[in-house]
Amino acid sequence: MRRSVGIVIRVPPANAGHVWALGELLECLRAYLIDGVRIAQSGTDFAGAADKFVKAFECWCQEVESAVGPLTWARLTETEARQLEQRPSAAQAATAR
Repeated sequence: MRRSVGIVIRVPPANAGHVWALGELLECLRAYLIDGVRIAQSGTDFAGAADKFVKAFECWCQEVESAVGPLTWARLTETEARQLEQRPSAAQAATAR
């Protein structure tokens, strides 16, 4: 999220290790999913990996939110809010393909 939008979130040191580890897990699972597509992995295997990715992402979101609180529009700078508003939604991105 931070890379794609430019929002900087300060995670307290007590939570930073968990956030980092979950981020690394997400990166590994993302790479696994990409490789699975390349080698025509079975649908069942891909679905299992996708489910693990979603669960890991949910854990990452919960960890970040418990560390820094929910991210509200009021906490964003004007630039950050504008960047988020300009990003296409998932539906818009899917129809553009």
